[in-house]
Amino acid sequence: MTSILQIALLALVLVSFALVVGVPVVFACAGRLI
Repeated sequence: MTSILQIALLALVLVSFALVVGVPVVFACAGRLI
């Protein structure tokens, strides 16, 4: 059974992964535009 804690932990992992991957991509795109 998936508990609320497991769902929250999974969401936290996904958000941190998205930040680690997304931030360099955003900076690269912004650097290319400038």
